[in-house]
Amino acid sequence: MFAASSKPRQCLLMSVVAATWGIQTLHVHVVAMPSLLNVESLWRSSTGVFSYFIMGAVVTSVMMTTPLLAGAQTSWSSQLPYPSPSEFDEGPVEVLTAFEPGDVLLGGLFMVHQAANGDTCGALASQMGIQALETMLYMVDFINNSTFLPGFKLGVRALDDCNQESMSLEQSLQFVQRPVCENDSEQGPREGEEGSVVGVVGSASSPNSITVANLLKLFKIPQISYWSTSPDLSNTDRFPYFYRAVPSDQYQAQAMIDIVLHFNWSYVSIVYENSNYGVQGIEEVKKLAMANDVCVAVKEMIPRDGNESAYDRIIMNLQKATDAKAVILWVLDVTAAQLFRAAKRANMVNSFIWIGSDSWSGRQLSTNGNEDVIEGAITIQPMSTQIPAFDDYFTSLNPQTNNRNPWFKEFWEKHFKCVLPSNISSGRHRDSDLPPRCAEDLKLGRDNDYKQEGQIQFVADSVLAFAHALRDMHRAYCRTDGLCDRMRPIKGQELKEFLQNVSFEDHSGNSFQFTANGDGPIHYKILHYQQVSPKEYKYQTIGYYKNGLQLDSDLSFRLDNPQFPKSSCWRPCRKNEMKFKRDGECCFSCLLCQQYEYLHDEFTCTECPNGTQPTANLTKCTDIEVQYLQPNTSSAISALAFATIGAFFTIFTACIYIRHRDTPVVKASGRELSGLLLVGVFLCYSLTYLFLTPPSMVTCGLQQFLMGVAFTLCYASLLVKTNRVYRIFTSGRSTTKRPTFISPLSQIVITLILVSVQGFLSLAWLFAVPPTAVKHYPQRGEVQIVCNAFLTTSSLLGLSFPLVLLILCTAFAFMTRKIPGHFNETKCIGFTMYSSCIVWLAMIPVYILTMANIELRIVSLYVAISLCATVCLVCLFVPRIYLILMRPERNVRITVSLGPRRMKMAGSIYPNSSDNPSNNNSPYLGVADHGRNNTL
Repeated sequence: MFAASSKPRQCLLMSVVAATWGIQTLHVHVVAMPSLLNVESLWRSSTGVFSYFIMGAVVTSVMMTTPLLAGAQTSWSSQLPYPSPSEFDEGPVEVLTAFEPGDVLLGGLFMVHQAANGDTCGALASQMGIQALETMLYMVDFINNSTFLPGFKLGVRALDDCNQESMSLEQSLQFVQRPVCENDSEQGPREGEEGSVVGVVGSASSPNSITVANLLKLFKIPQISYWSTSPDLSNTDRFPYFYRAVPSDQYQAQAMIDIVLHFNWSYVSIVYENSNYGVQGIEEVKKLAMANDVCVAVKEMIPRDGNESAYDRIIMNLQKATDAKAVILWVLDVTAAQLFRAAKRANMVNSFIWIGSDSWSGRQLSTNGNEDVIEGAITIQPMSTQIPAFDDYFTSLNPQTNNRNPWFKEFWEKHFKCVLPSNISSGRHRDSDLPPRCAEDLKLGRDNDYKQEGQIQFVADSVLAFAHALRDMHRAYCRTDGLCDRMRPIKGQELKEFLQNVSFEDHSGNSFQFTANGDGPIHYKILHYQQVSPKEYKYQTIGYYKNGLQLDSDLSFRLDNPQFPKSSCWRPCRKNEMKFKRDGECCFSCLLCQQYEYLHDEFTCTECPNGTQPTANLTKCTDIEVQYLQPNTSSAISALAFATIGAFFTIFTACIYIRHRDTPVVKASGRELSGLLLVGVFLCYSLTYLFLTPPSMVTCGLQQFLMGVAFTLCYASLLVKTNRVYRIFTSGRSTTKRPTFISPLSQIVITLILVSVQGFLSLAWLFAVPPTAVKHYPQRGEVQIVCNAFLTTSSLLGLSFPLVLLILCTAFAFMTRKIPGHFNETKCIGFTMYSSCIVWLAMIPVYILTMANIELRIVSLYVAISLCATVCLVCLFVPRIYLILMRPERNVRITVSLGPRRMKMAGSIYPNSSDNPSNNNSPYLGVADHGRNNTL
């Protein structure tokens, strides 16, 4: 037991009250606005706390020593949230302390009792707090009974914080022995002196640890918490002397989200308590949930000191989100127990699957009486193993021998539901409600619900960390056993540096070392609360989280329902749909992919490139079958038939001309030019076959070259012939001199020269725009391979020279239309030219206007070419073939009287014509008859 006199306690308490206001103000600021925190504001807050503390000390000292202010003392102190100084004047106040003497004292803060309304302590916290306290005492005994510490021993001064921030602050004042009242006649030992606390183990909850850490940092006393996991405590600027044996909630939140993702839950609810532990932890959960597309259906905060109606309201709100079966519960064990009782009251026993934080994971306080509600819960707990020797130690304790733990008798009575004889004699129990007397042979054991708590390993690790730091400090500073002068006093700043560098193996054989932020090793175990047999429940380890989540594969949800429930608010999308989330909506909808889109991933429909289309399952794009102008279409078959017939008649005509090459009609038509003209006509018909072959560089080049050459052969031959007639009749009216270049050889040479010009132009075009077969996309689902020349109207440039020849030939045919009737071939040439002009006038606009339909453009082009060839064949050769084959008697020479001269002519096509040449200025006067060009 430790008794504090009223005056030192009064001065010390009054000095710290102002600092407490600053600390609590800072804590409220942290909880309410965590997103606004920054280093500068935290420094200002910490500086303010220290200023309040000093101000409180000065004001208190002045008030106690100045008579004028004595009257104001009572009224000022009455407004404080702690007992006024007058309350201590009645006598000494006894502070229960678990004490073990030693050369170096370690403080301890444990949740021996539960919190109650106001600033009082509630009922005993089952075995949890007692086991944690006894673990510290056990570890100190273990270290002291060994040679681990050379020549000095550890001591313990452990207190009960009742899981309340205000009580944690008040109890931690026992660790700060520096007097702040100058008028105190009873001076306690200064910081670092023998008997003062050099380090503190505790507290369990994050809010309590934050409050204590704000005080201890002012006195540079290191602190190691064995169960506080708030991410705020990793801030070394705010809490430079704080360490913990467990990892930060940041990693616990990641483990929770990984569990949610493992079971494909995308729609969850969140319940957390209104404390730094709950707010900071759930902030991490929300960030990770958003990053992993996990929707939050309901988010409920449990108020401080909430009553049953508040818990009932939260359960009802959870029930409204019918699709959200998974509930992340980030609360302390006491709060969790009340929420589970509310679920039982609402008959929601089998409605949720709870995902629990470490503060209620594996705790009997949360499971007692709520087993059917919690069954199937998956909880997270920092990785710990049992300490086998502790079971023997703890079960050997009894009230008669355990005098250093002042709460052990209370625990014994509650555990065995009896009353000790010493408490009966002290009058602590009234006769009306007196339980049975405790038997003397009672013993703790598994047969009476003893079970080692999972968190006690972290208490052991905390004590071992202090022990290793002290041993390392002794090795660095002292040369002999015992505490040397360099360690008298032990400075908190130096001890902190040694703590940061400790590294050891704990009782379980795991390596222990603090991170740079003072956190413990990142290693969790995943627990599943199962009904192993009817009415028998227990936590089973189903996995671990270290560098990632590892879960057993064969898991069952509940004994009567092995299938884990679904927790999702959207249906699975079909194979042709993607997930889509509209602004303001939590859950995903399914959006249909367009016709030519594939699923790049489950959230993106991506259009396939041109020439490709998605597969049936929309996993990738495949090439669309390439098409070209096929010869099996109706238009192609018609064109091929037409071109074949034309080519056949062209060959037939050539054969007739060759067979009858010496007849007057063939000689009169000009055998050489007729042969060139027939070659041009045949090439025009042949182009249809070339257009219907698969496009390639060779075929495209031949098309571009032969198209211009074929037309030039036709129109150059006709132009030379009409020009010769025109020059003969024009010169005959003015002179008797024979025109130049009218012989057959000269006509062939002129024709070939014109064809060569076109050949040169075509070759130049081929070099300027190399021919190639390219893909064309007339529609999104079609791919055609065509020659690049047909994709633009520039291909008409290759026909510009034949077009010029056509126009000139038409002009000469028009000018020679009135020659004598016996020279009527010019009329046939004229009719051929007029018909060809009509075909060209129709072909050019159609070619230009069919840009969007390349197939129609090509079809119209080769049809027009065949028509032009047919016009030449029909208008120029059919009459002669008819005369040669059907009227051979007319294929003879005739003599036409032209005055003094006679001209021999081949039989007229119109022999009965009454028109006779009578022009004495005929150019044939004096022209020798060679028997070939007398008929025009």
